[in-house]
Amino acid sequence: MLKGMFLSCCLICVPYIALASNERPLSPAEIVSAFYHDYLVAAEIPDMKSSNDFSLEAIYKYTTEHLRHLQNNNDSGADYFVDAQDICEEWKSHIDTTIVSVNDHTALVELKLGYGKGTSLYAVSLVKNRGHWLINSVKPTFKGSIYCPQLAEEYE
Repeated sequence: MLKGMFLSCCLICVPYIALASNERPLSPAEIVSAFYHDYLVAAEIPDMKSSNDFSLEAIYKYTTEHLRHLQNNNDSGADYFVDAQDICEEWKSHIDTTIVSVNDHTALVELKLGYGKGTSLYAVSLVKNRGHWLINSVKPTFKGSIYCPQLAEEYE
């Protein structure tokens, strides 16, 4: 009798619990957009400790251990994720992503930061880990200007 009541309760409640969570896995393009938004917003936080904490939170949430290793061993002097020494203000509001290819295990996304002559493009590869996409590498493919978008327009 008790087993029957438990089973009935499970059959009634489980679908509602599943609906309540309503959390679907994000697409590769959504992962790249979310990561870059959080990462770029973290850079503008005036308190260095809070900025660093928020940045690390985004890195650990959206990237693989392999990518974190690459980033930690980056000795170019440029920020690994944007391939630049400075982060442009406009990048936070001008993040565009396009899925180039995707299969069950890997994806390639083109990331566009900025606009006009200040546009920078990146090839971002992702891997699926436990049902969720994680960024595995970031490679710059095009840099329209050495200046941030607003500065690039001023120098035209």
